[in-house]
Amino acid sequence: MERASARVRRRVAAGLAAALLAGGVAAFVTLEGGVDSVDESVERFYRRTSFADLVVTGGNAAAFAERARRVDGVAAVETRSTGSLAVWVGDGRAKLEGRLLGLPSARPSVDRVGVRSGRPLAEGDVSVLVERHTADAYDLAPGDRIELLGVGDVVELGVAATGVSPEYLVPAASQQQILTTRGSF
Repeated sequence: MERASARVRRRVAAGLAAALLAGGVAAFVTLEGGVDSVDESVERFYRRTSFADLVVTGGNAAAFAERARRVDGVAAVETRSTGSLAVWVGDGRAKLEGRLLGLPSARPSVDRVGVRSGRPLAEGDVSVLVERHTADAYDLAPGDRIELLGVGDVVELGVAATGVSPEYLVPAASQQQILTTRGSF
């Protein structure tokens, strides 16, 4: 009787080991497929937005850009103005630090933005495109107004569109900056 019991335990143990091995293989295959899917998604985003391979800040941007254009293999070079400003949204109910990015043209050759709702920005436009995660978090839509505090007075601007921007993929300014939760950025 004890031998039969030992055989049953060995069979159950072997069955459990086989089930664990099969589960592990299935998990590996699923994760591997997920990694491939993420890689493909990132590559599509890279191509669609002409994501910059290199971003340089500071210094004489115009001179640097002119030199970079003459380097073999460089497909496109653009400069843009950026700044961090105080931004009020929701009729002043929420204040946050916003990153303002100037676009060199309506369709830049590097780091293109994608409009999800509203209208594309036109050259010389004084309205803004709000990145979709920020728009969702603060319930902003085309036609809404935001206020910016720059060097001078507070300026009110209209939201022309919500969209996606390659620059948003940098969630922290540096490794020292703490990443915050969705409701506090």
